[in-house]
Amino acid sequence: MGIGESRTIRIIAGTWRGTRIPVMAVRGLRPTPSRVRETVFNWLRTDLPGARCLDLFAGTGALGFEAVSRGAASCDLIERNRPLVEGLTALKSRLRASSITVYHDDALQWLKEEPRQYDVVFLDPPFDTIELKALLEALSEGWVFNESKIYVEVSRQGLTIQKDWQVLKQRTTRKVSYALLQYRR
Repeated sequence: MGIGESRTIRIIAGTWRGTRIPVMAVRGLRPTPSRVRETVFNWLRTDLPGARCLDLFAGTGALGFEAVSRGAASCDLIERNRPLVEGLTALKSRLRASSITVYHDDALQWLKEEPRQYDVVFLDPPFDTIELKALLEALSEGWVFNESKIYVEVSRQGLTIQKDWQVLKQRTTRKVSYALLQYRR
């Protein structure tokens, strides 16, 4: 599949409600469906106001832009695909979203940098390419603190959580498992 804009999704609520986000035809890109995003943001409604957020596999940016639209103080979007980074940067500019920062980097490389603490982390890696356990271990090295919330979306069979993480909410669709975790150490 080539790269190009094939469709759009919408921001569901908040300041940018109804804003269309382009979805490029990029291999492996699976934007979180609106129904799942609605559930996740209902789970996070009391945690978002003023939160510092991190979207490690930003893709379309739907999770990060939705978080800021709903009151998060900021969101860092990490994406390694150059055309997707360009799309995120264009959307940030169009919305004048000064509280969103877009980084062109690999998520695992990003987590090797000096840690910054986040209140909410969105973790929706490409299926079958990155081990969730490694990502959660890296996050626990100073990126999150007790009470931080982590949204995880993986293939239907891929949700295995180890110690230091409490599952607060969890659901499964035909294709994905998703959960809201809380860091506990």
